[in-house]
Order: sequence, then C-alpha cells, then structure tokens
Amino acid sequence: MRWAPFVSLFLILTLISTAASKTANGLSVRVAHQDKDCGDGRTTVIRVLENGNVRFFDHGVEDVGRSEFANHLQEIFKSRSERVLFLMADPNQSYQSVADIIDTSRKLVDFVAIVTSPVQPGYCLSIHFPPTFTDYNYVETPVKMKPVPLLPWW
Repeated sequence: MRWAPFVSLFLILTLISTAASKTANGLSVRVAHQDKDCGDGRTTVIRVLENGNVRFFDHGVEDVGRSEFANHLQEIFKSRSERVLFLMADPNQSYQSVADIIDTSRKLVDFVAIVTSPVQPGYCLSIHFPPTFTDYNYVETPVKMKPVPLLPWW
C-alpha cells in the first residue's frame, strides 16, 4: 500500500510522455479556389498520372518522369517571386505516390495547393495567402503587456 501513490504517479507520467512524443505527421498543403481576378501571375498546374509520370501545364503540356521532376520544377520556379504549385492527381493514383510528389515539391516551392474536382483548372487558380506573404507593409501588432510592479522583497 505504501507504493500505490508512486506507482500511480509513474503510470501518469508514462502516459503523459507517451502522448507528448506522438506528434501528428502530415503534409502541409492548401486547397485551390477559382478567383475572379486573374491578375498577371503565371500558374503552374501539374497532374500526377497513373503511369508514374507528372504532366506539367505551364506554357504547354509536357510529361516528365519522376526522376526529372525536381529539376524541371526548379527550372520553372527559379525566376518567380510567387512560387505556388497547383496539383491534381488521376483518380486511381495511390496516396503514397501523390505524397511523394508533394514532399519533393515542398522543398522547391513556397506553397502546394490541391486542385479539387469542383475547381476547374485554368488561369484563375489561387490560394488564400497568409497576410505576411502578400502584404509587404504588414506589421504584426505588438502584444500589449501590462507593466509588472516591482515589489520589495524585504
């Protein structure tokens, strides 16, 4: 009976450390939407094909193998200030193959956006950017803190 509090404390700490060590893993992507204002930006849309290739819709249609994908993507985005890649996939494509393309793309572009079926791929694709990315005059409001009075300790 003397060990019961220690055992319960040990079990609670074990559960807390186990829950804290299992962090969620996932892919950071955005969802594309059709915008009314096309602007003057260039959009790059890719489609992951069933045969393993990637089809680029940039200035035309071009199929690229997975081994050449990163080099081709780097060549397209090397001179762009807004580096957003729009991604579609064939319906029978495995999740792992699409995840591999997203993982490779995240190293070379700022944002990867998934084009869902209600959105028709075209020139006016857009994403919702965070305010610090698009507004160069954006200044975060400082957190207002109340001054803490110093009290004598003696």
